[in-house]
Amino acid sequence: MPNTDWYLISSPVSGESVEDVISNHSLATGVEDPDNRGLASFVNTDSNPWNYKSATSTGALNRAQGYSVKLQAAADVSFTGSANTSDVNYTVSGGNSNNFYLLGNPFTSYVNSTLFLNKNTTLLSEPTIWLWDGTTYQTYNLVNPLEVAPAQGFFVDIDDNVSNADIVFETSNQSHQSTDTFMREDAYC
Repeated sequence: MPNTDWYLISSPVSGESVEDVISNHSLATGVEDPDNRGLASFVNTDSNPWNYKSATSTGALNRAQGYSVKLQAAADVSFTGSANTSDVNYTVSGGNSNNFYLLGNPFTSYVNSTLFLNKNTTLLSEPTIWLWDGTTYQTYNLVNPLEVAPAQGFFVDIDDNVSNADIVFETSNQSHQSTDTFMREDAYC
């Protein structure tokens, strides 16, 4: 991460833990609550959807789930685990406080957004992904696609009528690119 802004990430491997991320990275600390760390999941069933992790938080980083991360200083973020070599599912439901889910690329390779959106279009309110660029959310859809970088987190909007259905990241969605598309502020692209 080239600066101390918030970034949307996702573990590109399975087996990574919250405690490993907290102990191996210099995460920012909370202003109002100094025990909070610069690692948060997004919970769309709550009126305050950002669930900040504390210094003692534990548990797995869920495959295909996105997280928001903020470091104390520019540094690399690394993940330890096993590469996901089969399809990855993430269960979603509509009709919540909001229908946005923070997901992320669960593979160590890029994911073709067109293939991903076409596979999951019946679950989405619209075939669009939203990526945070440090200032605003950029939208990508079937007309304006993107190769989603490894470890990139993004939002999707689930249809109100969806109940306990699986968003699927198929291994066939993977692609290999020579240009980095990880969303960060333009000055660092």
